[in-house]
Amino acid sequence: MTIPDYITLFLLSFAALRLFVAMVNLITQPFLPSAKPVSFPLVSVLIPARNEENNIGNLLSLLSKQTYLNLEILVYNDLSTDNTAKIIRQKQTEDSRISLIEGVTLPLGWLGKNHACHNLSQRATGRYLLFLDADVKVSPLFIENAVAYMQKNQLSLLTLFPRQRTLSLGE
Repeated sequence: MTIPDYITLFLLSFAALRLFVAMVNLITQPFLPSAKPVSFPLVSVLIPARNEENNIGNLLSLLSKQTYLNLEILVYNDLSTDNTAKIIRQKQTEDSRISLIEGVTLPLGWLGKNHACHNLSQRATGRYLLFLDADVKVSPLFIENAVAYMQKNQLSLLTLFPRQRTLSLGE
């Protein structure tokens, strides 16, 4: 076999593995179960945002409606050129748990979102850190259920994938 044959075999194997994982997830439907936490430690919700004026207001409204109340919501405005910061400031007047962190010029060797997440984590004071993209939607019980699941299973790390809405065949 030649090197291109090995590369082709590798890519096909990887694609088959991904298809298998997708099929298992489709069949088993692994969703976050509803539950109540045994305690309510502070959760730091960390949102890197760059030019997210179309999304950030909706996410902050959804976070303000969480049944889990012990939250701090930190939004890193990564040098946005649109109305992202203005929308965050307006939401701060509605919910005192929201804080705006203004971004700085990217240091040498850093990538944008990595730098934003690093800065958010340095400012966070919560027991749990929840990183969210500005374009996600969360149900009112999302954080409560996640904390309860972590406590029940004694987890230090939990990665959740939201249900993705696809609107076109290409998606």
